[in-house]
Amino acid sequence: MRSLLLLCCCISAAVYGQKSVAEKAFNISAIAAKYHVSPRAVNDSFAVQVFRSFMDQIDPYTIYFTQQEYQQLQTAAVGIDEDITRQSTVFLQTISKQYFLVRKKAVQQMQSLLSKPFSFSAKTYFTTNSEADAGKYIDEPQPQRMKAYLQWRVLTALSDLLPEDSTHLSPAFVQQHIGEAQRSVQSTIEKRYAQLAADSVKMARWLEETYLNAIATAYDPHTEYFSNEAYDEFEAGLSSESMAFGFGLEPNSEGNLLITSVMPGSAAWKSSNIHEGDMIIAMKPEGEKTVSVANATPEELNALFERYADKTVEFTIKAADGTTRVVKLKKQAIRNEENVVRGWILDGQPRLGFISLPS
Repeated sequence: MRSLLLLCCCISAAVYGQKSVAEKAFNISAIAAKYHVSPRAVNDSFAVQVFRSFMDQIDPYTIYFTQQEYQQLQTAAVGIDEDITRQSTVFLQTISKQYFLVRKKAVQQMQSLLSKPFSFSAKTYFTTNSEADAGKYIDEPQPQRMKAYLQWRVLTALSDLLPEDSTHLSPAFVQQHIGEAQRSVQSTIEKRYAQLAADSVKMARWLEETYLNAIATAYDPHTEYFSNEAYDEFEAGLSSESMAFGFGLEPNSEGNLLITSVMPGSAAWKSSNIHEGDMIIAMKPEGEKTVSVANATPEELNALFERYADKTVEFTIKAADGTTRVVKLKKQAIRNEENVVRGWILDGQPRLGFISLPS
């Protein structure tokens, strides 16, 4: 069922690409009602699930919105089902106006917290929203959660600074490098916000696509909404042959792009120097200057990959243990056997045919 719903939702995005978000949301629900194996009623409980999914994606650590702001949005979210059926965007407009403001306020608060050296003398616990009871906003003051979140980020940055032969963070090491770690975290946060603030249209599009995907996943976790760009990538992924470096990337919780897979037979696989969990921090195309990609988005990195498709590229890789290395790669044709459709006909009575389809 997943393939059918995915395809239908993607067709909706492509065919109705010039239509409004409200019309796309209605189209998703109409397609699901017609083709889904277990269609759901678009009612209040559906609206609650869409809201929870949406918030989990735009505020995954529950540090941007205060409890009061969250509760106000939760009240407004009751009308999501009516927005879908009436082809309106009251809830999306409400949250879009607030989101940029709360992100800006959160960055200012984090800058203030990071301006003073952290102390790790007291035990601190940090639980993400997804780890709490589903749909329940964690009952902690927002500044307290934000500081715990930043302490976690700083500890992660400190562990990245550890020498190769060290296995733990000593008090002396923390005291010596705490300033550097906090500045690194602050720089990453500020760069992410600057990217967001510099392109309000891109941010609005991301919120819209996240909202549409939250509607799709409310039917089941395997149903997704694809934008036109995402659909093109999905369709390209179905091809049995493509030109690629041969590794897959996904952003981690800090926004860094980590290598999540290496395709057997690819340039990355043949190099023996690309591994799952590695992070790409820079790339130097043949005959050009080094480009830092430590804070690049997946879209930006893919654009660079396309731009230098015919060149040998030196990738600076940071391993999970903190060591760095340079790996030279050039795109090669890769045949993905998993995407090949095969068929057999067995002679006899009756004559039977078998088709093996990609999963």
